Amino acid sequence: MAYFDLSVFIEVPPEEVYQHVTAFGAAGPLDGAFQAKYGNILSRQGNVFLTQEEEGTDESAGKITWRCTFEYPSRRVMEALDSSWANRVDLFRPVKGGTSWSIRWDTRIGGLQGIVQYLVFRLIGHRRLRRAMVDPIKAQLEGGIRGG
Repeated sequence: MAYFDLSVFIEVPPEEVYQHVTAFGAAGPLDGAFQAKYGNILSRQGNVFLTQEEEGTDESAGKITWRCTFEYPSRRVMEALDSSWANRVDLFRPVKGGTSWSIRWDTRIGGLQGIVQYLVFRLIGHRRLRRAMVDPIKAQLEGGIRGG
């Protein structure tokens, strides 16, 4: 099966990066931000949540159910239960001067199609995803410590 990954170094502690990315802190879900990020909470068992959100914004949009497992401040796992969406694992590791944040998507696609998808991601998608998703978070978190 194909998987995609991204990594970035952010000059703030893992707890701060984790909380910002996941909307989950040492005491659990962050008020307001958690539901905005994950949609409706269907159930909770400890730090494992079943959530449901809309897939897209048009009239034909369906719903996707996620099993989100939070291991503060080191790991978040998001498993798509009723969809072909990729599962996602975020790892937050302390390194000298900050945090190494790694994201891995498991696409559930194998064979030739998986290889092609992986190559397209490496050639084009990797940079786009970094610019659209990772770089803004890095700039926002590091801007806060630099007073900007």
